[in-house]
Amino acid sequence: MKQKLNYFKHFLLMFVMLLGANLVTAQIEPTPMMLQQEVIEEMPTITLDESQKMHNEDVNKNEKKTKLTSKSSATTTNFLLKNGGGPLAGVYSIGGGSADFPSLTAAASYLANFGVAAPVFFELNDSYDGSLETFPINFASVASGQAPSATNPLTIRPALGVTNRIIEGNNRIFDFTGMGHITIDGRPGGIGTTSQLRITNTATFGTTIRFRNEASHNTITYCTISGSGDNVILIGTTTGANGNDQITITHNIIRGGATMPGSLIINEGTTTNADTFNSGINISHNEFINFRSYGILFSHSLNML
Repeated sequence: MKQKLNYFKHFLLMFVMLLGANLVTAQIEPTPMMLQQEVIEEMPTITLDESQKMHNEDVNKNEKKTKLTSKSSATTTNFLLKNGGGPLAGVYSIGGGSADFPSLTAAASYLANFGVAAPVFFELNDSYDGSLETFPINFASVASGQAPSATNPLTIRPALGVTNRIIEGNNRIFDFTGMGHITIDGRPGGIGTTSQLRITNTATFGTTIRFRNEASHNTITYCTISGSGDNVILIGTTTGANGNDQITITHNIIRGGATMPGSLIINEGTTTNADTFNSGINISHNEFINFRSYGILFSHSLNML
């Protein structure tokens, strides 16, 4: 009996020792709550003033990012901000990062997509660089149907006070394909009698300005236009029913370039019938320089002025 009691005491002692060890282990092992509490206790205390300062720094960083984004995309989005993706109306500066359009190429592309809702002026500013254009600059159909018209024409000119603008490339410079009621005016602001716009094709082939496929009611005035190709201005044929009519070319200097063209101006209408002839062409008060055969060569034309 005494021996059994000793065994029981020994077993009880071992049980108490094991239980104590487990309790110690449970006290030492950190719980998730304890870990969270320790992290919280280690975080620095932020005062109200410091919190406001951090907020202001974040706002300033965001503002700087916005300014950088706006500046980097200014050459392509200024006109969208001004028009909201709608039709053109009014005066638009051309050239440089702060302008409405970086180039006439970009302006013509926008016009082709959105059209016009009022008279429009594309004005070349002091930063305009004609060598950055993609040639030819094409004025063709308008997707919206709101093409320039007698009520809402388009004028391209240097801005008032801007001088010596040059549009030069090794290709045809302007293509008027089915679009009318456009004027290229070399006078700054359209005022006075002095030309400040030079349009030059340095290639030894082709033309400098071309009208075709119903490109009617267009005007070139007070410009210096030169070319070394086949001709300088071509009033060409049409795939339509009426020809390229009512085109006015006045008060320009039109000249051959390094290579003399055979003719400076050629008017060659479509021979389908009299309706497809080019008619109402007004070529007057121009100076012709440096050509081999003809200043003006007409064929299949009616009512020349």
